[in-house]
Amino acid sequence: SITNNTNFNVHLAHAYRSTNKINNSIEAYLNANQYYKLFKNEYMLNLNYVNISGAYRLLNDSYNAIYYVNEAIKYFESIKDTTKLNNARVEKIITMFYFNVDFNLIIDTINVMINSKVIEPVAKGELLTILASIELRNKNYEKALDLFKQAEPLLKFSTDSDMYILIYYGMSKIYEHWSDSENLLLYRLKIQEAVKTKPCYNAYLEAFEDKQQSA
Repeated sequence: SITNNTNFNVHLAHAYRSTNKINNSIEAYLNANQYYKLFKNEYMLNLNYVNISGAYRLLNDSYNAIYYVNEAIKYFESIKDTTKLNNARVEKIITMFYFNVDFNLIIDTINVMINSKVIEPVAKGELLTILASIELRNKNYEKALDLFKQAEPLLKFSTDSDMYILIYYGMSKIYEHWSDSENLLLYRLKIQEAVKTKPCYNAYLEAFEDKQQSA
């Protein structure tokens, strides 16, 4: 059926993305979009735009990453779906962070969003992770650790978010700075396990390493 074909393409895209076959992932997402467009399912089309945006981010394609998430934001604003709108905005903030776009603007936007009554726990965890990562970049280790610890339980059981790899990385850097070898080893092992499960996490780790070195 059409629904089964569409679901198959989306699940296939997720699987490709997890194994770091990003071009294949984008192709499968776009195949799903053909069905959404054919049956004028604007809602699912724009949800999938958020997926496509994240995939382009992993290819370091900032133009398409921002383009697709902006399309989703416009749509969810138009139908006044606040929860999906917030999720799309969080995805855009992750992309801005990933490409080093105006950290002050990111912080201001997060501080407004994080107190929203309709923000989902996973989205809040992702925002806290970005705030923590910026604090770590600025060498505010105590504050970064507190924010990472707030974020970790919110993301722990999420199968969709890629952000918890940055929690593990950030915590390992803090414990390395403090010469806490026991906790350093714990979080390095968590990183290894996570990357083994989803090789695409390497792209986040490389981007994060660049941010720390340029700080």
